[in-house]
Amino acid sequence: MCEQSEANDVEHIYPKSFFPEYAFDWNNYLLACKPCNPAYKLDTFFVLDAQDDAVKLERGVQPPHQTFAFINPRTENPNDWMILNTLTFRFDLLPDLSKRDINKATKTLDVLQLNIRDTLLAARKSVARYYYQRMQLLVDILVSTTKNQVFQLLTPYDELLDHQKSLNELKEELKTSFKKDITTYQHPSVWHAIKVVASRTSPKWKTIFDQLPEALNW
Repeated sequence: MCEQSEANDVEHIYPKSFFPEYAFDWNNYLLACKPCNPAYKLDTFFVLDAQDDAVKLERGVQPPHQTFAFINPRTENPNDWMILNTLTFRFDLLPDLSKRDINKATKTLDVLQLNIRDTLLAARKSVARYYYQRMQLLVDILVSTTKNQVFQLLTPYDELLDHQKSLNELKEELKTSFKKDITTYQHPSVWHAIKVVASRTSPKWKTIFDQLPEALNW
């Protein structure tokens, strides 16, 4: 849920204590980390009433409404409600959301404390820095004119490359490797925000994407 820690808990998105009918629903299962599940979420949950106001559920009391005020990442895309601000590293709600969607997104953020946990803010900033360094390195590789330049750019810890391959083959192999790394790394919401917002507002990121526009679709 937080995109940060190792997912080692099976979480019921809709708490089985309130919604036992979803206890064995596959789409109600989510791998979550220890901090998110027992430390923050547990069975804290909100529903929306007929006026789309959020109502907190109380233990031992039947849920008064069945419209959930929580984004289910198994069946819904959080990017439809919010986007990460790459200056504050907190999530901002998208403009023009309905009252229902505002309350749904807000309660998701509040329950998991996604905008106030210092470790998450620091991690997102670190990941943004990592993405930039990797993308800048890839651009430098792709504009190299000799194989020796490519090998000089790599660290001693990068996978060994076949020196018999052509320069273009090496570049394509590395681009594929970097793409896989970028698209499977922690905090995908950071990469999404970089593509959607930073690529237009940050001169440094704009330069990167001007040189490698296909990365906007990664």
